[in-house]
Amino acid sequence: CRDERLVQQTILHAKVGNHDYEGVDPAVAIADFEARIRHYEQVYQELGPPEKHLAWIQIVDGGRQLSMNNIRGFLPSRISQFLVNLHVDCRSFYLSRHGQSEYNRLGKIGGDSDLTAHGEAYAKALG
Repeated sequence: CRDERLVQQTILHAKVGNHDYEGVDPAVAIADFEARIRHYEQVYQELGPPEKHLAWIQIVDGGRQLSMNNIRGFLPSRISQFLVNLHVDCRSFYLSRHGQSEYNRLGKIGGDSDLTAHGEAYAKALG
C-alpha cells in the first residue's frame, strides 16, 4: 500500500487491540507493526512481464486499483470476486425488507405484486 493515511488507519483499526498486541501499549504496537511493514518492503518483489504465465491478483492501496492475470476456474474466480468486493474502510451496512406490497396488505405470502402507496413511501424514504 502506498497510501500512508490508509496504512495508519488500517494499523489503528485492525492491528492495535488484536490478539498479537493484546495488552500492549498502542504506541508500541504501532511501532512494532510499522517495523514489520519495513521488513516486508525489503523482501517484497513486484510482479513483472516474466510472470504473465502465472495466475495472480494484485490489490493496490486497499482496492483503489485491482489487477488480475490468468484467472481461470471456479476457485480462482470466486477468490477474485471476493477480493473485488472487499472493503478495508469501516462502514455501516443496513438490511431492510421491501416496503408493503399489495399481497402483504391482503395477507398473502409470496408472489410478485406491486408496492402499496405505503410501500412506495417507505422505499423513497430509504433513498
